[in-house]
Amino acid sequence: MRLPTEYDLTLALVDLFRSAGLHWGEGAVTVSSVSNITKRIYRLVPSVGVANPLSEVLSSLLHRDFADEECPWVIDVREARTLVKAFGR
Repeated sequence: MRLPTEYDLTLALVDLFRSAGLHWGEGAVTVSSVSNITKRIYRLVPSVGVANPLSEVLSSLLHRDFADEECPWVIDVREARTLVKAFGR
């Protein structure tokens, strides 16, 4: 199974925003993938205006804490796939 791309994850986040009634504006969340020796991770850097509501949605969906004061957030491939599966196009 292929790894989710930054684009896949961004599209999923756009759909997540819409389903949560949040406004997606340019720069709402910056997504970047980081490959290291053992696995790929993704960094999510939300803008100040969306950090709090997004942290609540992600915490509920991924079943762990995403504190809005602890940005950027890091998610693993499994969590990225969960987001893409739930909200991807």
